[in-house]
Amino acid sequence: MKLRFEQHCKGQVESTRHRRPLKLIYYEVCMEEDDATNYDLKYATNASGAWVTSTIDSAGDVGTSIAIDSSNNVHISYYDYYDDTNADLKYATNQ
Repeated sequence: MKLRFEQHCKGQVESTRHRRPLKLIYYEVCMEEDDATNYDLKYATNASGAWVTSTIDSAGDVGTSIAIDSSNNVHISYYDYYDDTNADLKYATNQ
């Protein structure tokens, strides 16, 4: 992990070279590859009394913001970083 992060910081990794300087604020270790590659964006609610989970996007690598308006409508905006050449801004709502 330390070596890989140093490579990113030094600009040796093409996909993150244009995003420097980098600061590591969190990392997660997974024992199985499936756990490390399954990062679906999901929304969970218990408004009906039972927890219900919905997959919003299965792109893999996203940065997320969520808001609930005065009518209890959910608004989710997120960047899809799966393709390093296109960081698409996306929006989802339950309206």
